[in-house]
Amino acid sequence: MPKVGIRLPSFIPNEGSNSPGEVFRYLRSIEELGYDSIFTIDHLQTAAPTYPVNWFDCLSMLSAVASVTKKVRFGPLVLVLPLYHPAWLAKSLATIDYLSNGRLIVGLGVGWSKAEFEAMGVPLSSRGKIMDESLEILRELWTRDNVSFDGEFFKFHDVSIEPKPIQKPYPPIWIGGGNQPFGKIYGMNVGDVTPALGRIARYADGWSHHLSSTAEMISQDWNVISRLAQRFGRNSEEIEIIYSNFIFVVRKRTDYEKCERALARITTLPFEEAKKTYLIGTDEEIIGRLRRVPLATGRVDHIVLNPLSWDLEQIRTISEKIMGEMQGE
Repeated sequence: MPKVGIRLPSFIPNEGSNSPGEVFRYLRSIEELGYDSIFTIDHLQTAAPTYPVNWFDCLSMLSAVASVTKKVRFGPLVLVLPLYHPAWLAKSLATIDYLSNGRLIVGLGVGWSKAEFEAMGVPLSSRGKIMDESLEILRELWTRDNVSFDGEFFKFHDVSIEPKPIQKPYPPIWIGGGNQPFGKIYGMNVGDVTPALGRIARYADGWSHHLSSTAEMISQDWNVISRLAQRFGRNSEEIEIIYSNFIFVVRKRTDYEKCERALARITTLPFEEAKKTYLIGTDEEIIGRLRRVPLATGRVDHIVLNPLSWDLEQIRTISEKIMGEMQGE
């Protein structure tokens, strides 16, 4: 039975108000409605053409989630790891895990926005190698004291961080990545994803494939991950499979117009193409699509749904009409 979570519609601007009180009310409502988890996206700036909007800061939002909820798991999905110094990030994430009494999930990605990497002075072409070093450093600093590291990108001596994470040995690490068809739409070259799949096979406690990936792509990627996991002495059954997608539940015909306006604020993807990729439709139509999701891999352990606005009615409808169906209730 998969867990079901919400990824926050944390883009700015948005329809209606984004006052702090409304954001906190939204976070509390997710927990009160029985969802298992809350996630947030991570972007420094607008990442056009894919996301022509800006976003709340990821780590600040995670601190807010920790402060106003009591039970739900939460985390970034995904945080662009190569844009952060791993020693500082290890301390920040460990502190959030500590303050939330061990509820953090650490979703990480390699990133893709050239503009963001240029703004941070990080070479885009080296992001895979930087991420590998960063993953090693995170795990070391979360589990040991007096850590020294001598890598190509990071070098330090005798570093310890406190607090250590509540979860032992450290919070679950989810890693996003894999093949996707959006290169044809946005003119971006996805390239060889084998290194990314190898990273997932080696380090990940959970794998989140791209929301645009076809069933064939997901199946092929999972077969590669499973094979590579064996090389690293791991059983792929230990790796959770996460399905994540944008969602808009249509209750009446005029909702399609509302959905199209909401989508136009966050993506340049044509609406007809978006309807094929994202979960847009009636609750029955969305349930039908979600039921087909496990066919590519044999299972799905966590479903993360990303509403297109801060409309509380959307998360209520998902909870009442969709969540129970997906969890076999």
